[in-house]
Amino acid sequence: MLQSTGFYSPAWADIASLWYATTKGEYAPERNALVRVWQPEFDVILRQAMEEHGAFVLAWLDDVAKTIKRRHHVNISQICRYYEYFLLTRLYAQADTRKMWLDSFLKHREQTYICGFCGKEQLCVEIHPSHLRRFGVRPCVCRACHQAMRNHPGLNAGALKRLQELMAHVSEPRECVCCGSSFSLEKDAFTTGPYYPCRYSLYFVNLYANVCGDCYHRAYMDNRPQGDEPRDIHLTSLQEFSRVFHREPQLDVEKDIAGLEDLSAMGTLFALYRHFRSVEGYEREFGTLDNAFERAGCPAATGERPEASDAD
Repeated sequence: MLQSTGFYSPAWADIASLWYATTKGEYAPERNALVRVWQPEFDVILRQAMEEHGAFVLAWLDDVAKTIKRRHHVNISQICRYYEYFLLTRLYAQADTRKMWLDSFLKHREQTYICGFCGKEQLCVEIHPSHLRRFGVRPCVCRACHQAMRNHPGLNAGALKRLQELMAHVSEPRECVCCGSSFSLEKDAFTTGPYYPCRYSLYFVNLYANVCGDCYHRAYMDNRPQGDEPRDIHLTSLQEFSRVFHREPQLDVEKDIAGLEDLSAMGTLFALYRHFRSVEGYEREFGTLDNAFERAGCPAATGERPEASDAD
């Protein structure tokens, strides 16, 4: 049986040690300010939350704060940034609510659910509080799969099946087709793109080829030859792209992904893009982009050449 302490054990954030009640560090001023305005009626509201939600009360502490504000006009979240620590410490310090917490946690700590998308068994006590609030203690889908589907709306049936298969094996090691390194996508479920919103996420790319995060990000960068790479690799990669795809690259990975006739070529595209310079980079080095393509030995282009952006 799966074992974990999860978000909802008194061991989370070391609440059981009651450190927050006595610490003299950065938490103390705001904690003391909240102590000064605390009223017995607030304990009644807090106890009711524990009675209703048991060990999962962490997911509902925002409601406790809102209820106190609505009924007593005291905004505890404004007084104390870490009011959750304050409330959980108070619950554990009092014998009756501590017993309710421990009894509830012991009851639920081995309870599991099956994600309806990836099919994996997961512990209820490891459900993120925001996900638990939305889907309950036995959600129909795990948080990672829910986020992956939100990040990729409008997938066709084939791509959705690929995403489902990816999520079922997301923690397993993969070998990057670009650099040969071993990697896992387990920690990247909430990544949409490289530092800014983009059309094709790391997960989308991995539906068709194993591409690690480093090589994925390099496709969006101005790459100069590194380490023991040949000094002209940014030129030979242009030539190889033209040979494989029978056209010049757009030097915009998203445009070139959109232009793929067969998405199974995704790995080849990223393996080449990890060596490309940006439009601006080629222009700085060779004067014009035409000069760079000529030096690379690319065949004459049909259509418009990519243009440099305003940013350097």
